[in-house]
Amino acid sequence: MLTLPTLIFLAAGNAPVDTNMKQPDEVFLTSPNRRIHVRFMEFTGSSFPPRWLATYDGKPLIEYGQLSLSLTETGEIFGGKKARFQRSKPVNREIELLFGKASRARDHYEELRLEFEAGENLTASIVFRCYDDAIAFRYEILRQKSTSRITIKDESTSFSLSGNPTSYVQYLENYKTSHEHNVSETPYQDIKR
Repeated sequence: MLTLPTLIFLAAGNAPVDTNMKQPDEVFLTSPNRRIHVRFMEFTGSSFPPRWLATYDGKPLIEYGQLSLSLTETGEIFGGKKARFQRSKPVNREIELLFGKASRARDHYEELRLEFEAGENLTASIVFRCYDDAIAFRYEILRQKSTSRITIKDESTSFSLSGNPTSYVQYLENYKTSHEHNVSETPYQDIKR
């Protein structure tokens, strides 16, 4: 039986698989202990947004992930574009904790930053972090002198977990409530959508 670490993601869902894609450009990221591997794929020259997948100890963890962010001003900012800049860096430091019994914690991860030209005078990045027990990512839109305001039109980031792992879910009555709810232990395929 495979025991997986707890994983933290910023967006979730299921996405269809496209069969008419061209061969992608690929970039890889690995956790400090080399157990988690993330593969990032760009489909330059097509309309497809970047994709990603992950394995843990060689077994599929994320079978399909899509990274998609659309602005009113420019449309889809990552789809079909090649990162104009990429940088990887290891981080291994102690950080101060503001709450709890411990005053310090270890912050150890590998980071991949992919920067895209998202439109005229607009730069956006996808930043992945791969920890020994987690994967995290975020989008960054860099402030431009000539752009005073942007509007996010759609964020259709998604990923599909492999198998039917145990999930720890909070069911919220709406999106304006606090996050202090009971957590339900639920098989992934049984999560209420």
